Amino acid sequence: MPEQKRLEDLASDIRVSDESSGHSSRKRVMKNNAPRASTLRRYANNVVFGTTIAVMGILGFSALLYVRRDMDREHQSTNQQYENQTSPSTTALQYVVAAPETSLESTIEKQPIEQAHTAPYVEASQQPPLPLQQPTILSPLAQLDGHLSHQILNESTQTNDTATEHPQEITNSIGMRLKLIPAGSFMMGDRSPEFVRDNHQLPLHEVTLPAFYMGTTEVPVRLFELYVQECPEETNWQNSYRQRWWGEQLQHRDHPITVSWYDARFFCMWLTRHEPEGVYSLPSESQWEYACRANTITRFNTGNDISLNDANFHLNASIQDAIRDVASYPPNAWGLFDMHGNVWEWTQDIYIGGYLNAPTDGSAREYSPAYGLRVRRGGSFREIQEACNSADRSAGNSSLGHVDTGFRVVRTLDSAPSRE
Repeated sequence: MPEQKRLEDLASDIRVSDESSGHSSRKRVMKNNAPRASTLRRYANNVVFGTTIAVMGILGFSALLYVRRDMDREHQSTNQQYENQTSPSTTALQYVVAAPETSLESTIEKQPIEQAHTAPYVEASQQPPLPLQQPTILSPLAQLDGHLSHQILNESTQTNDTATEHPQEITNSIGMRLKLIPAGSFMMGDRSPEFVRDNHQLPLHEVTLPAFYMGTTEVPVRLFELYVQECPEETNWQNSYRQRWWGEQLQHRDHPITVSWYDARFFCMWLTRHEPEGVYSLPSESQWEYACRANTITRFNTGNDISLNDANFHLNASIQDAIRDVASYPPNAWGLFDMHGNVWEWTQDIYIGGYLNAPTDGSAREYSPAYGLRVRRGGSFREIQEACNSADRSAGNSSLGHVDTGFRVVRTLDSAPSRE
């Protein structure tokens, strides 16, 4: 009996020893595996985080594609409607002369679609002579391939009474020449899908403008100098950087002045105060394109192509890198120089991508006078050929003076408000 008890006690001691040893062994294993477990946890967390970011990125990209697809469909629908309206089977955009007693603002009216559709085409040479014939009016006709071309439909834009009331060209007291831009309508935007660089030139839309005067050239340094001498405080010319920059420009008095949008606007305000007639301002974007096209519907007012004999731009990666004197190249049909290339030109409009809800009366889009980006038009000596076309647009910081950005002015036909 004692022997049996002794054996049981011995067996119990062995089990306790084994359990203690196993517990210590498990503790050692857990301690040794702790770094590995921490690494696995971090790896798992990183995998989950990365997967979440990837899923969010895919969803965001899908949403952008969905929005872009809707925008493209909308632009295509708008352009298709325009092409359907101007196809040979429906109508041709024709412009007819208003009665002699009408004012300049209504001298060019659009012929109703029904009449344009049913009226037989008559060669220009067979048409009876019209009274008081003036420069030709070009009208877009749709070809079978869907592209637009131009054709002369009639040869009269104004009456004698209108020409007597408003001269074709005026020169103000500081020697600035301005041309009369006739009232009329045009399709604003890029009508050549193969050349559209983005949707900022779409959709095509019709704009009807009253007559106005526009400077034949960009404002040159020698004319801007008159403003600086009279109102130096308005442009902060005392600043050393501005003085140095201004001194450099004074070496080229017939170059277009390159200033900020605000400086250009202040110049127009000064000129309105200075001149006895008319209100001067920057052109609206639609005024600029209408005047640039001068009744053409091609990419440039010279046709669907332009050469270095027509404008100052950057060709084949060989930058001319030099501003030319104003009026160094041939004018367009309305007597305006350098509408393509040389320097960008400020307009009154704030910059908004595309023409949805854009004005159709020739006015500027200006929701906030303090908006930071303004539209520039025409391209410059630094830009490639395509950036200089009639429909191209660019955004510029209105508070900065860009070395390749100048401006030209427009003037109303009526007298300015009282200066008293």
